[in-house]
Amino acid sequence: MDIIPFSTQLKRWQLGLFDSFYLETLKKGMLPFTMPEPFTDGYPMLDEEQNTLLDENDVPLLFTETMLVRFADDGLPNRTSLQVDTFRVSFRLARLPT
Repeated sequence: MDIIPFSTQLKRWQLGLFDSFYLETLKKGMLPFTMPEPFTDGYPMLDEEQNTLLDENDVPLLFTETMLVRFADDGLPNRTSLQVDTFRVSFRLARLPT
């Protein structure tokens, strides 16, 4: 398994959704889930000259890749208040084989 450090900035209402996902859906972070692969998903496909590949309607072709992960640490992910309604949430994810 690869361990991936991860950090995101969330508004207070998003933090509530995150906590519900972590605590209830993932049973305190114990269950695996899929997420977009942050280094490739959504980026355009390029040819050998670094030109964006297009479909027949001139729409860029994008990579769509997900990864299977679970939280690597026990306990609620670390959170830091950045502003009154904005938080930084940091955690480590374990990338699981598929």
